[in-house]
Amino acid sequence: MKTQGFDASATATGPGRPAARAAPGGWLSTIVLSAALFTAAFGLGGAVMARAETATGAAPNDPISIEPSREYAACMDLARSDPLEGFERARLWFERGGKAAAVHCSAVALIGQRQFALAAKTLEHLATDGQGTPVALKGDLLGQAGQAWLMVGKDTRAIAAFSKAVAAAPKDVELLIDRAFAYAGLGRYAEAIGDLSRALGMAPGRADAYLYRAGAYRRVNDLALAAKDVSRSLALRPGNPDAYLERGIIRRLSGDDIGAAGDWRRVIETAPKSAAARDAHRNLERIRAPVQ
Repeated sequence: MKTQGFDASATATGPGRPAARAAPGGWLSTIVLSAALFTAAFGLGGAVMARAETATGAAPNDPISIEPSREYAACMDLARSDPLEGFERARLWFERGGKAAAVHCSAVALIGQRQFALAAKTLEHLATDGQGTPVALKGDLLGQAGQAWLMVGKDTRAIAAFSKAVAAAPKDVELLIDRAFAYAGLGRYAEAIGDLSRALGMAPGRADAYLYRAGAYRRVNDLALAAKDVSRSLALRPGNPDAYLERGIIRRLSGDDIGAAGDWRRVIETAPKSAAARDAHRNLERIRAPVQ
């Protein structure tokens, strides 16, 4: 789940840290929705004996015969709805032979508990240190680890995880965009632009990537390219308030205060309760342009 562009929290006259690309709740939902992929890749077939306390009130010491793919789906659902219980279920399942699938479920439960650093370390361990993890999953797991590092502002750790993920899955557009955010968090805008350009080469219809690259170009003072990218983003996704916020910032830095004020007013009119509207209000105050 994507959020705002590189500098949606920045004002026209001051820098801001790139906005996170994924809110914890939205990201957790994405991981849970990918359960089918992980079920297939982990090779979860056949029945196993597992200890788990179920909704029917079975005692923890009662062995329950559970088909692994069903247990994985149930564990992931619980990790999302009740992370503490989900973690305990994953632990019990691991003790009964759940292996990599159980570890992955525990990592998702840690994310639900907002223990992002521990979740990141768990995902990295799962991807690189055995547990029977299929090679095909390593890029996804490392990408999730990178996201978790971003959640706690550990951009250097995030870049390391994303770089390993990109090496494992070089055509994954999402990984490139995620790494671009991590680069931007450290002020490494040229590298961010490189990743975004590579992503857009593979997915030219990504309005969000054009918007993110516009913010990066602005950061390196290439306002002409920034303006082109934000126009491309708006062409692909008309009415996006984050894009109008960014275009207003670019116009302000280019000396067009009237155009900037118009864009920021449009943000406020179309998305009055959004973070973009809050920043638009702040920017209008800075140029002393009253909201109509």
